[in-house]
Amino acid sequence: MKKVALYVRSAIHSVYHIKSQIESLRKFAQKRGLEVVGVYSDNGKCGTDTDRDGLAQMLTAAKSQKFDAIICANTSRLTRNLSSYVEIEKQLADAGVKILVM
Repeated sequence: MKKVALYVRSAIHSVYHIKSQIESLRKFAQKRGLEVVGVYSDNGKCGTDTDRDGLAQMLTAAKSQKFDAIICANTSRLTRNLSSYVEIEKQLADAGVKILVM
């Protein structure tokens, strides 16, 4: 079974939006037989700002190879900036971690 981490973000500070994303991503993982080993979140954080605690923690864990892939609802949850997305994708790929989008 592949180990995955979930990454969620909401631009508005909303526990409901974060919990809803987590629930959907857990179901997505379960249907594919993936083991969720971590959840990283940024609540009330803009997608154009890459200075986010949850994102940084997820990237650090990826470099430690704690999981094989991350799952996010869509790429805008990681970032809304194309060059930032390319950099995040490169850091994950260098760690052998794939991005799965729901």
